Amino acid sequence: MTKPKANKSLDERKPEDRAYTQEIMTDSIQTWGQGTFDLIVPPTPDDMAKVVAGIARLNPEGRIKILRDNLASLQAKDITPAIQFHADAIRKSCDAWSGRGNRTYDALEELSTAEKCWRKILILRDVMPLAKKGERFKPGKDAGAVSPLTKAIAKYLKKYPNATAAEVWEALSAKPLKGHTFRANRLGKYIERETTDGLKETKYARFMNIVSEEKRKLSA
Repeated sequence: MTKPKANKSLDERKPEDRAYTQEIMTDSIQTWGQGTFDLIVPPTPDDMAKVVAGIARLNPEGRIKILRDNLASLQAKDITPAIQFHADAIRKSCDAWSGRGNRTYDALEELSTAEKCWRKILILRDVMPLAKKGERFKPGKDAGAVSPLTKAIAKYLKKYPNATAAEVWEALSAKPLKGHTFRANRLGKYIERETTDGLKETKYARFMNIVSEEKRKLSA
């Protein structure tokens, strides 16, 4: 009686078990062997156990729980058509995984897609409303916008049209605008301005140019 062969894992099988040596055909340029056309031998239970263990390490059940908890945290006031669309996609992926008997790496791709959908929900819920708040978040200035410093210089020159740049500087530094600090140190004269992007500087040379520009406007 012939003793049945024990199942071997993919790593243990020898090359001859796959019949790679027999020549099948050639087109005078390339030669194909039997192994080219043979399907790979079916995986053993050990092979499948490795696959299942690999999936388990990716913690799909834990990821599904987090996704479901995230959806439960959404409030009615947050739901928009776009958010509802992504939430439905997440539920579909979670339900498909829970009802699937043969869980594979392809199924894990659905969970990865569901996690991307949640990140999109966060953007729609938390980031987009801030972007819609208006002027503070718009890049750059509107055409014709005038800075507070320029307005203050123009206002002073209307009262004292013959004032020099030094006199305007002295007057404004005595009562500085909100968010403006007039500096005079070893680095020279400059103004520090508080903006949404942090501190900005206006050099004294630029200050003198603004004074000259406003004087020309008054004399025009």
